[in-house]
Amino acid sequence: MLIEAAFPEPPADNGVTAPPDGSAHNAIDQALVGRILARCSNQSAPGEDRMGAEIAKPLWEWDPERITNLTRLCIKVGSHREGWKTAKGIVIPKPGNRTTGKCAPTE
Repeated sequence: MLIEAAFPEPPADNGVTAPPDGSAHNAIDQALVGRILARCSNQSAPGEDRMGAEIAKPLWEWDPERITNLTRLCIKVGSHREGWKTAKGIVIPKPGNRTTGKCAPTE
């Protein structure tokens, strides 16, 4: 029982694989990752992985090379966890404003 809890089975393959001889990972550099993280809001709610920008930014400041390498490797091998691809949106109406039904997420 302890082994199952400490070492769960890996997630099922979702059929997504990196393209052969792909080169998208070569476009990932420290400046790009830094710009993307800088644009992330600390006020946004974390995703399913419970990791928001307020956690990622200090990690970036601590070791930007490691975060860049991790990002590049994820792109290279095609590892895009389900928790990184999902989001939940909630419409919060402002007092006195009517919701028209046409809502879009904001950045």
